[in-house]
Amino acid sequence: MVPEPISAESRQLLGQLRDLLLDQHKLLLDREKATYEAEHGRIANPGQFLNLVIGDPHFAWLKTLSTLVVEIDVALARRS
Repeated sequence: MVPEPISAESRQLLGQLRDLLLDQHKLLLDREKATYEAEHGRIANPGQFLNLVIGDPHFAWLKTLSTLVVEIDVALARRS
């Protein structure tokens, strides 16, 4: 099944939504990082943080938001 093309207006709105979701995602990641560090100690480096975000249950609830952003990216990557 081939998806329907996205109108220019919808493409613009999706782009704006994506940007807003990314801003919120960053804020939530920063908050959860601080909470995690308060409980477990300082995260040593960005690589360790990425591994925690990907695999630690503390950050699992953020995957839904991450997946939504990726789905918007996929939709925007389609040609209209």
